[in-house]
Amino acid sequence: MAHARVVRFNDPQEFLREIAQDKERIHRKIVRLTTLYTQSKTLPIMYVSVLATALIEGETPARDSIVRLEHFCGDIMGVGHTDEKTRERVSKAQGVIEGYCRDMDLDVRAGVYEAEKPAKE
Repeated sequence: MAHARVVRFNDPQEFLREIAQDKERIHRKIVRLTTLYTQSKTLPIMYVSVLATALIEGETPARDSIVRLEHFCGDIMGVGHTDEKTRERVSKAQGVIEGYCRDMDLDVRAGVYEAEKPAKE
């Protein structure tokens, strides 16, 4: 994958509408889905988001693009703690994505597609 462009979304419905438009060009019919935990730089909390990506094949590998959803669901205090509302939001968002993908005959797998960083010259 040569320097894929990234199209970013925060709203799951917008993400799903976008991939539906290109469902025949989704690489191997796979959508990647995971939970992203990001440590706050100033507080002892972690931000929790649902992260989904799809690799859309272009006419050539240089024209491939990644459609990316990063949907904020809440935060948790420290490792091992669980906020029930945050967990419910994660579960709901992932359930919507999984159901919609299943309806489009797409396979949902763990992980994330990332664009390659350009080589330093």
